[in-house]
Formats: sequence, structure tokens, C-alpha cells
Amino acid sequence: MEYTIRQATDKDLALVIALFHNTVEKINSGDYTPEQIRAWREKASGERWKELWNSDLSFMVAENSGGAPGGIYLRESAGIYTFHVRAPSTARPFFESRHFVLEKVQKTEICGIELINHLMFKQLTNHDTCK
Repeated sequence: MEYTIRQATDKDLALVIALFHNTVEKINSGDYTPEQIRAWREKASGERWKELWNSDLSFMVAENSGGAPGGIYLRESAGIYTFHVRAPSTARPFFESRHFVLEKVQKTEICGIELINHLMFKQLTNHDTCK
């Protein structure tokens, strides 16, 4: 299946939030306890998403003919663009198969519950590659 990656717009925010919550609750449930899922969902409030959306991150969406099934964010530094993703254990093999590199395994605490995710990245040297 072919995907097109494009810059996210404000119209995409609700879809990205819904996608995130669905992923946490359904897809990642095999790698996290119910308590971890509840904490993760509570931390990712609408207000927190709005903060991130209005930060220096550039959110991208991956679209196929059925809509926008995925999101990712992009940072630019000295003309080099880097895709970043915080992948749960469930998604790590997917991103590795697409040549993302593991930067570090992160342990984070949310609402007193420890969560583990994988900070991964993929560098692009030509911005046109993102289009």
C-alpha cells in the first residue's frame, strides 16, 4: 500500500488524537498493563495535544486513499530534517523495517506508573524527500 506524507493541518488534530488513543487502547494493549494504558491516555489530554501542536514540532500525517492513518513529527536543524517517533514496543519492528534507528529506550513515569517506549529517528538530507 502506498502512502503520501504531508504536513498536518489544524483539521488533522482531532484525527491524530483519535488515532493515538485508539492505538494505545487497542494495538498496544498487548505490551502494556491496563494501568499503564490508563495513565498514558490520561497524560495525552486534548490540552497536552494542543500544546504539542502549537510547539516547534512539525506534525506530519501519512495518508492512503482511505484517509490519514498515521502521524509523526519532524524537526529541522541546520538544513537536515529528522523524523522522530516515540514507538511503543508493539510498533518498534514496524519502524525498524522502515530504516528508523533506535536512539534510546525511554522509561517515563505518568501518574505514578512506569511506561517504556522507544525514541526512534530517521534523518533525511533533502527536504523534498518529505513531500
